[in-house]
Amino acid sequence: MAYTVIKTFICPSDTLPNQKAASTYGKSNYLGNVGNTIPWGATTFGCGGVTGGTQNGVLLFSNDDARTYVTRIADISDGTSNTVMIGEVSVTASVTPTSNNTAQFPLWAGGQGGGCNGTTDLPSVLRVMDPAYPLNGGANQSFGSRHTGGANFALGDGSVRFITSSVSAAVYSAYGSRNGGEVATLN
Repeated sequence: MAYTVIKTFICPSDTLPNQKAASTYGKSNYLGNVGNTIPWGATTFGCGGVTGGTQNGVLLFSNDDARTYVTRIADISDGTSNTVMIGEVSVTASVTPTSNNTAQFPLWAGGQGGGCNGTTDLPSVLRVMDPAYPLNGGANQSFGSRHTGGANFALGDGSVRFITSSVSAAVYSAYGSRNGGEVATLN
């Protein structure tokens, strides 16, 4: 089932193949937002000591097998119309149309192994809206698309917004947090 290509999970503008490698995991151009900070290391997007309770996004990763972390609507105190739930992803530093069998390839089902405790590598299912990883910045942890000038994001209220690559770091970061007290407004 994880090999199934689901056309609604694929952006027509994307240049990556529809599967991680021939006859393997199906791609998704839309991954979860883990938040606007990387609480487990200032320069790495890794796993050590991570629990869902340390992240401020909507969709959370846990390296704590004893607990499941869930974000309720009431936990999105910045407002559902000000908080990104899912963002668009595409080509990055190590995922290209010709180099697509990496652990960071964007997947809809995850589960490729080799990451934290045998789980998938984080950038294949979740991305961060930290200013260190700007929109369309090309890092494996970044959101980005093949559209000119920005990418599409689904907010907690179900609306979709095109956020431009020129968005200020403060506004981009504010959209990434569910509970930081920031106001995410686009001019």
